[in-house]
Amino acid sequence: MASYFMMVGVTPQACANSLAWYLRLGMEPEISDVYFMTSQDEGEPSEEGKQYIKEVHKLSKEIAPRLAAEAFEKITFDTEDIIWIPEADLPVATRLIAEGILDRCPDDEIVIDITAGRKIMASSAVVAALHLYHSCDIDVKLTYYLLKEFSRQNLKKKAYELGLDEAETIMIDIDDLDAELREIPVKQDET
Repeated sequence: MASYFMMVGVTPQACANSLAWYLRLGMEPEISDVYFMTSQDEGEPSEEGKQYIKEVHKLSKEIAPRLAAEAFEKITFDTEDIIWIPEADLPVATRLIAEGILDRCPDDEIVIDITAGRKIMASSAVVAALHLYHSCDIDVKLTYYLLKEFSRQNLKKKAYELGLDEAETIMIDIDDLDAELREIPVKQDET
């Protein structure tokens, strides 16, 4: 069982759909706990962020059981213990994500959902995942949900209204990403 860390932006339905689709597809690892990561507001926890998280939780309770009731029943949501990150500071956001994950589950298998949030948030999560993999020897997977055909109509649909040919969840094992990165040729200084 894994802890699932969800990046939350301004589209709660995308977050709820992402979790529901992960469960619908029976992806591994199975999820035991869901934690949330979102932006601070001028260095402080954001009331807007808290509201988005409550909405994600509410939508998840509506959407996910229709697609994977048994898997959803096993999940505990922590809507209060939020990892707050500064949106415009990649190094600090990366550190806070890594520390936040270690504080909540130092020995678990980790899934980080980077579907929602701004680019700097997702970038921080990817760098934090690489750090946890290399420095802490933690098995980390990244996941994101996407619509195969981007349309306003599909954006408004809840996951249970979409067919398997309309959306997908991509899983990236950090071990595989690391292997790909090691294959990139490094230019040697010839001096």
